[in-house]
Amino acid sequence: MLEITTKLVTAPTTYPVTVNEVKAFARITETADDSRLAAVFIPAATEYVEASLKRQLITATWRLTARRFPCGLGIIEFPNPPLISISSLNYVDSAGTTQLVAAADYQVDIDSEPGRVAPASGESWPEADSERFDAVIIQYLCGYGIESAVPAHIKLAIMVLCKHWYDRGSIDNAALSGATRHSFDALIGKERIEPPNYEDW
Repeated sequence: MLEITTKLVTAPTTYPVTVNEVKAFARITETADDSRLAAVFIPAATEYVEASLKRQLITATWRLTARRFPCGLGIIEFPNPPLISISSLNYVDSAGTTQLVAAADYQVDIDSEPGRVAPASGESWPEADSERFDAVIIQYLCGYGIESAVPAHIKLAIMVLCKHWYDRGSIDNAALSGATRHSFDALIGKERIEPPNYEDW
């Protein structure tokens, strides 16, 4: 199996839900904890949901690196769906020079989940220097878009988590159980996705 690494390049500057939305859902009337909701509960709940779903919610830029291009059909699947677009696709050749693969030489499928890319019809991936960890470097955009584009049931799952932690006064007691666990799983269950399998590379 080929080792694949991904790294967040540009993180979102907003979250899927606002402090006011969480307060309305959790029936919080005081303002004393607004900053804690904004700085702790909402970010933590968003990260929890993203990790549970294996998805990116608000649009972000990620980088995928690999030692070489895949064999066979040459399909590369991208973690953190939904895939929006590929910003750049580069590789390092045997001379150690970074080369850009022209957009006309590959096809992108943003409708599948996870999204994927493969050589265009009649094309094949170039030979990359497999002695390097970063012989293939792909920068891509993924996520649902802005806050309003995130599905409502996913936003609701984030608010369920925020209320659960707020009622307990801390995210240290993060375990979900009973009705809260049932509600959370019902909201996000159908959106969970298996990460790409690179065993055939």
